[in-house]
Amino acid sequence: MRYLPVLAVCVLAASCASLESDLKTADAKCPQVSAMAAFVACLNQNEEPVWRHDAPEAMADYQTFAAARMALAEDLDSGKITPAQFRDGAAAARTRFSALMAESAKSQQNRAQAQRAEDDMQQMMQHTPPAGMDGMGMGGMNSMGM
Repeated sequence: MRYLPVLAVCVLAASCASLESDLKTADAKCPQVSAMAAFVACLNQNEEPVWRHDAPEAMADYQTFAAARMALAEDLDSGKITPAQFRDGAAAARTRFSALMAESAKSQQNRAQAQRAEDDMQQMMQHTPPAGMDGMGMGGMNSMGM
């Protein structure tokens, strides 16, 4: 369940298996402790380098998610919220993170498609002779006695 945000990236990224595997390895380094904030701090500390390396385009969204998760953990430890509220809040933060990553991936895909279309147009323009120079333009017709 912790890897739900990865699914959004998996839809459009080729490095999905590596990211998910790297996150599992990072999270395994964090022992369950009674203080949720300590556990979440460990997760954040170990997950951030994975995101930075495997999906740097998602860093800002990951940092927002990590901060929300830490705030919830601190609220749980201080008694401001219940474990159920922590789970619900963490699930909502993961859902927001996943949606942001999916939106970002889609936007990145759209930009790449637009760039490819622009590149194709530029290439076509470079290989198309100007009117009148190919014998088919108006100047070519006039020089042919038409």
